[in-house]
Amino acid sequence: MHSFFLLPVLLFSETSFGCKVKTSTQTSKTNLTELVEALNTTQKVWLKWRSYAVEDVTCVYYAKISLKYNRYLFDECYNKGYQKKKLYMSATLVQAADGAEMLVKSRNSKAKTKRYLLEYWNREEKCGIFKQSDGCEQYVWGSLVRTKVTACDCAYERICDKRHHYKVYKFTCGT
Repeated sequence: MHSFFLLPVLLFSETSFGCKVKTSTQTSKTNLTELVEALNTTQKVWLKWRSYAVEDVTCVYYAKISLKYNRYLFDECYNKGYQKKKLYMSATLVQAADGAEMLVKSRNSKAKTKRYLLEYWNREEKCGIFKQSDGCEQYVWGSLVRTKVTACDCAYERICDKRHHYKVYKFTCGT
């Protein structure tokens, strides 16, 4: 008799973002057109979720300075505790075998280049998922960062580590 009541719970189980559990996965790779579309905005592009923890860092966003050909110049801004920080960044956009990617480095230092692979882009929700060496990140344009981006949340959960997701964007960050 108990198993009768468990069946509906198992059939309609949801993930932490409220996505119906699916066994199929998206296999299409992203392209440079999608990457350019994701970056080509005058709005702030907010980091909403990430799959790894960074202590005391919130309100992370990218602000485009220029996007020409395969070169993207932007400011990376964030709060570290109560301090506001700004890094001057550059990226080279390339089409790799596994999808479109940004090769990102600071413009003010000799730091190593970091690879950001665009795993998913949703044109309607203005939301993208990037993978890099630390893990997964979900970015949303400022006009939609305070809205529910259901398809992108489900893609994030499917692509990234389901057990770990850390909210970086807070309502107090602004748009």
